[in-house]
Amino acid sequence: MSERRQVDNFTIECFRNCPKFYYWRIHRNLVKPVEKKVAAEFGSAVHLALEIYYKYGMSQEAIDKALVDSLDYFTPFETEGDAKRTTARLLVILGKYFERYKHEPFNVLATEVGGAFELDNNWIYTTRLDLLVEWQSPRGIYIVDHKTTYDLGSLIAKPHNQITGYIYNAREMYESVLGAVINGIGVYATDEVMDKMAPKIPSAKTGKMIYATKPREFFIRIPTQRTPRELAEWKEETLWWLHHIEECVEHDKWPKHSPDYCVKYRGRCSFLDLCNADPETCERMIEAGVYEINPWQAYKGAATDTNGEEV
Repeated sequence: MSERRQVDNFTIECFRNCPKFYYWRIHRNLVKPVEKKVAAEFGSAVHLALEIYYKYGMSQEAIDKALVDSLDYFTPFETEGDAKRTTARLLVILGKYFERYKHEPFNVLATEVGGAFELDNNWIYTTRLDLLVEWQSPRGIYIVDHKTTYDLGSLIAKPHNQITGYIYNAREMYESVLGAVINGIGVYATDEVMDKMAPKIPSAKTGKMIYATKPREFFIRIPTQRTPRELAEWKEETLWWLHHIEECVEHDKWPKHSPDYCVKYRGRCSFLDLCNADPETCERMIEAGVYEINPWQAYKGAATDTNGEEV
């Protein structure tokens, strides 16, 4: 499998979720050009704002730049019908974040840290860390990974293949790596939520008994660590998955994880039409531009940057 020696969490996650999805997205390098992933672009806008905020010292100037640049980024993707992901909500969420975390218990070491390490003689695993910090107490290095979500309660830190890979790589790069922190940012349409633990009250509009509301929690931070055994287990399992990818490539067999992954994340898989078509029709759809070639790029330069230096 000489054409795909460089991998990252996204690459392997594609295969874990559905080998046929991996075939279309990674092996064939296909994307559907008309798709606008509003949720993903909203998350990217938040990530951009936080990168600027921490990179430029959490100052008012950093906040101003973060707000302007994230708005410029997201505005072309804003669509009607998604009340959670609008430019107005982006400003609200970021404003709450900057107020909540105007003083941090850590020193920023770097933002968007790229790195790579050898899994074995055949595979290089690449990462890009959102934020690398030195916690003040207990003193040590932590990875901070920003996660936007409409359900903060769904975030877990362990088991978590992406986070474990980050910790593995960080320990290859630095001493005194204590673990990682999931930096959860809630994406909601309103600032309040029903308080089902409180007595009901009469509605001001209808007089019906309804739940009172309370301020919504927008943020959560979940620290996590990994033992040497857990890191070794992650590496072993990752190589196991890569072996199965090689098997699929060798035999050109790509099982479908259907129907579960066909409608995961409350939407249709972008390759569903290809999976339902015969081989000749698939090729005609690709030739007609329904899908286009756009190779997934893991961390650029990682193949030659095995020491994990930021580039």
